[in-house]
Amino acid sequence: DPLCIRIVGTITSCSQLYGDAGALQLKGKNNTIPVNVTIEGIGRDATLKSFGIVVVKANNVEIRNIGFNGFADDGISIKESVKLWVHNNDIFYGAPGSAADQSKGDGSLDVKDDSQYCTFSYNHFLDSGKSSLGGMKSESGENFICYHHNWFNHSDSRHPRVRTMTVHVYNNYYDGVAKYGIGATTGSNVFVESNFFRNTNRPMMSSLQGTDATGDGTFSGENGGMIKAFGNVMTETGKNYSFIAANTPADKSAPVTSVSTTSFDAYYASSRDEQVPSSYVALKGGTAYNNFDTDKTKMHDYVVDNALDVPYIVMSKAGRMQGGDYHWL
Repeated sequence: DPLCIRIVGTITSCSQLYGDAGALQLKGKNNTIPVNVTIEGIGRDATLKSFGIVVVKANNVEIRNIGFNGFADDGISIKESVKLWVHNNDIFYGAPGSAADQSKGDGSLDVKDDSQYCTFSYNHFLDSGKSSLGGMKSESGENFICYHHNWFNHSDSRHPRVRTMTVHVYNNYYDGVAKYGIGATTGSNVFVESNFFRNTNRPMMSSLQGTDATGDGTFSGENGGMIKAFGNVMTETGKNYSFIAANTPADKSAPVTSVSTTSFDAYYASSRDEQVPSSYVALKGGTAYNNFDTDKTKMHDYVVDNALDVPYIVMSKAGRMQGGDYHWL
């Protein structure tokens, strides 16, 4: 039978709930049997403070309308799970960790360990250090993860950072991103469609090539992944970033200063349904794009908004219902 877990007000310790290791944990016996669980906040102020949520080996889970603040490790961590929908949450940054790159905690929303068919939508990431990791090294297939209509608000990196997985990133609003937007490594395939990047330093990168190889440091020492880009808007990009395309952009207003067929940030498609030729591969690792986005047997049904409309749509709808109780200037 379906189960709904409701969060009311601010809960400051997971000892007030069933949990351990600094998180409320939802564990299934395996990920083939639906658990049919919804974890939802009630009202505008539902908040988990100092801990997050971990979902392990579960199938069919929804997480919505919750604020996350000061979590000890990850805000939301998804492992070995199938068919998750995480939407309309406010995810602030976590407590400092022991590593140098964990001054704002670890991942705000991570999906890994061969999790499949997960959708993350209308979430508001505020000042996150590492917003979202997609994949580790244990993934066995394409996985099919989707990020849409999320608001990455003055967060630093990983929007998402993708290893091995096949991921669709569309209609997200990137505003004031300090390090990089979307990062592709380890043979991943990412379709980046109709997003709006404002004041984003390095909107798209594949590790060890293109901008990542020529800039002031690399975001990853792993082999590269492949990014197909179409319909995105990039404005006020960082001074160290010049979008390097593996195809001549159809949109002449795109901030492209050089074109390369051997080392590039993304393949800039001239149409949504254009396939990336197999001759274009990641400089390190030799991965070719799998063109999942043009395969009707693999691609999900969706309606895409024009990138110019994305800031208004996302800012008005992302985060907890009725705007939540976080306020900013």
